[in-house]
Amino acid sequence: LIDPCALASSKKLIVFSCYLECGIKKLISQGAGFDVYESNPNINEAFDLVNGYKHKGLECIFSNPSFEIWFILHYRKAPYGKSAEDVKKIVKDLVKEEEPEYKETTDIFDILLDKQDKAFKEAVMLHKTQAEVHKSVFSHECNPYTNMFEFITYIKEVKKDIR
Repeated sequence: LIDPCALASSKKLIVFSCYLECGIKKLISQGAGFDVYESNPNINEAFDLVNGYKHKGLECIFSNPSFEIWFILHYRKAPYGKSAEDVKKIVKDLVKEEEPEYKETTDIFDILLDKQDKAFKEAVMLHKTQAEVHKSVFSHECNPYTNMFEFITYIKEVKKDIR
């Protein structure tokens, strides 16, 4: 769990990906700062809850069909209409040279770090493209999608403020 609040910031973020069941109401009621949350069938309810806390600085970072779409953007454009399982298989294939024993719990931060600028640019372009097509990018229909670039921007601002 990474908590930006512990980094001397008042802004709070929640990250959503699609497909792991979690209790968003519990998270908000406990005042958590940042965690990775994947949606259950009630994703719209979760988005409504987050939006209800925007006045307190709560922001939503969403990846669809899963958080791994962000990993893919470090290497290439995002594939459209894939399932979470498909996306996870693509990541495994992309990192196999550097991490032949890759599985979902493998820490690949060091592998991706030097490719982060590319992923950031790809995510911004993906956001713009999907925002033109979909009424809301925060939906199951908006696949692929991630706004992790907003979280990266936020973390850079926090680090700058700490220095």
